[in-house]
Amino acid sequence: MSVPKSTRRQFTKSLAGLAALPLFLPNGVSAAQEPAEGITSAEQALAELIRLRYAKHLTEAQRKLVRQRIEAQLASAERMKKIVLKNSDDPVAAFSADIP
Repeated sequence: MSVPKSTRRQFTKSLAGLAALPLFLPNGVSAAQEPAEGITSAEQALAELIRLRYAKHLTEAQRKLVRQRIEAQLASAERMKKIVLKNSDDPVAAFSADIP
């Protein structure tokens, strides 16, 4: 039995659902609670989303790998946020439309 592949649109909807996740947390749980040492609330939320959605398809080793990759991607995003760009900086690749 093959697993259907998700589309980019489905993936984007999943990420949008992540943004709404704090709205659905029980009253006793707050996204603003102090996370475990070294783990951000974003990492916790992403890992929980993956666990809820794909837990039956992933082994514990695979879930651990997903958590590690989440941490790496968020660390990369933080490094990219620190880069200051001016409005006059050009993009890496120039866009040109193919007009017939």
